[in-house]
Amino acid sequence: MTTGWSTVTRFWPADWDRDGRTDLLGLQGADQMFAWRNTASGGVPSFAPLANLGAGWSSLTKLVLGDFTGDGKVDLAGWTAWNSDQLYVVPNTSSGTTLSRGQSIPMSTGWASITSYLVADYDGDGRTDLLGVQGSDQMFTWRGTHSGGTPGFTALTSLGTGWNTVGHIPTAQ
Repeated sequence: MTTGWSTVTRFWPADWDRDGRTDLLGLQGADQMFAWRNTASGGVPSFAPLANLGAGWSSLTKLVLGDFTGDGKVDLAGWTAWNSDQLYVVPNTSSGTTLSRGQSIPMSTGWASITSYLVADYDGDGRTDLLGVQGSDQMFTWRGTHSGGTPGFTALTSLGTGWNTVGHIPTAQ
């Protein structure tokens, strides 16, 4: 289909432009993010030329995807690369076929002891929540309070201990 992918080190499938087709996000090296809009039609796969989502991604680690702003678009979230303590949300500002992202928004601190993350609507309210494992035994949740394009989360709530008895919890690491 296309060439030049050998420098892309990580990929995330996501419908970044909200057209119902899965696009690709890719990190080139540690710092540059690109998006390839899915333009498949009639069963023939194809992608538009890459869209540059900017540099500065080396300052974030453990990137996860979800609608963290409540606007129906998939956003990115990540934690500070040097200590994983600060959570940031990077909003998806795409419009139509123009793929873009907004400025990183600092959310909360105190994440350094969380080793694994899960993105889900844990409480069934239609908002994206974050769950995190501390060590191997304790689970926490940060319920999403985002709406109208503004990200937000409640303070952490413990879901208790005993999580080390569960064989596998699918999380981002």
